[in-house]
Order: sequence, then C-alpha cells, then structure tokens
Amino acid sequence: MIKAFPSVISIHNGRQEHSGMDLRDWFAGLAMEGIAFECLSPEQTAKAAYCMADAMMKAREQHDRMEEKTSVPKD
Repeated sequence: MIKAFPSVISIHNGRQEHSGMDLRDWFAGLAMEGIAFECLSPEQTAKAAYCMADAMMKAREQHDRMEEKTSVPKD
C-alpha cells in the first residue's frame, strides 16, 4: 500500500517497512472535506469519499503508466 507520508520504521532483510497514513485514506479525507456539507448521511459521505479516493488512485496509476511510456531514457 502506498503511504501518503511514509517514514521508514525498520529495515528487515533489506526491505524497508513504512508507517504512515495510506494514500487512499488521505485522498478520501481530502474528498470528504469537499462533500461534508452536502445533504448526505455520514455513511453516504464516507462511501462517496472512498469512491472519489479510488478514482484518484486509478487516475494516478494511469498517469504513472503514461509517464513511463513517454519518458526519455536516462543515460
């Protein structure tokens, strides 16, 4: 899982372990700020926020793939 604010908490067998908020949760919190004052129940607000977060994560993945295809190789 991608972290919004990663910090290395330990290195185990050469693999870094990170703590911090998941990027999806961060995106959902930001989305919730924009929809919190709509006429929705708290449950509907949370569901809508995570739907928006999932869409942002998908767009981010597509953007990363597009950049990989169009990036100039570094020597």
